[in-house]
Amino acid sequence: MAARRAEATTIRVGGRINETPDDTNSGRPVGVSADVGALGTIPCRDLDDMPAALEALLPGR
Repeated sequence: MAARRAEATTIRVGGRINETPDDTNSGRPVGVSADVGALGTIPCRDLDDMPAALEALLPGR
């Protein structure tokens, strides 16, 4: 919907972001916050990180 209105939308995600790689033999998940951030999201480790991430989105910042 935002694309139809030509608006920029930032997605914020929080918590531990991980996945289990297909090529693992341990079945243990690995962190992918950096990968998700490279896609244009703002990964926040916890709620304490959220205010700064939101503030950075304000006009003039």
